[in-house]
Amino acid sequence: MKHIPNILSASRIAWCLPLLLVDAMTVSFLVVALLMGVGSYFIRQVSPQDHWIWPFGIIPLPMEPAHYLQYVMMFVLGILAYRFQWLDKMSNSVGFMALLIGIALAMGNYLRDGGPWDAFVWQWFGIYESLMCVFISFGLLWLFREFVSTTSRFWQWCAAQSYGAYVFHLLLMIVLQNAMDSIWIGAFGKFLFIGVVTTVLSFLLTWMVKMIPGFKKVL
Repeated sequence: MKHIPNILSASRIAWCLPLLLVDAMTVSFLVVALLMGVGSYFIRQVSPQDHWIWPFGIIPLPMEPAHYLQYVMMFVLGILAYRFQWLDKMSNSVGFMALLIGIALAMGNYLRDGGPWDAFVWQWFGIYESLMCVFISFGLLWLFREFVSTTSRFWQWCAAQSYGAYVFHLLLMIVLQNAMDSIWIGAFGKFLFIGVVTTVLSFLLTWMVKMIPGFKKVL
């Protein structure tokens, strides 16, 4: 019987281990994702997902209001992360937890089969998607920081084109999606193909545009 307190203490420690990984940064991720999700949820009550508009009739690039809040908040979040060196300060436990949560949410979205889980995710997709977006983004950034970060010429070149790739990728993706509308390679196959090709073309286009005088200063 004298061993029971030790067993109970060990059990408490085991149950508390996940909580030890939750620090201020993890809570911040969660708060930002929930704010983004709630805002996206209400926007989609007025403008559902896949509803595209041309703002004011003068902007040549279509916009999807359902995702616009996410774009803006993630852009601002990226600026803040750089200014305050969040990626350098992010601990391995927080990065690992963010990646784990992001992957779990991504798998939950991918494994929807039309049943109750599918209905639940679809009903709250603005919130679900925002949580997935924030956690998988910071989780992948941590993963690359720990295991892929190098100083090779190739990665330095990619880093130099990254902002321009962010600017151009949407237009290229829309063009490529329209070009592949009549081609059937499955939803996942099309997602993978368009994602890879758009990424490569975005970096190459940025590199070429920066050769034009004046563009290198803004891209």
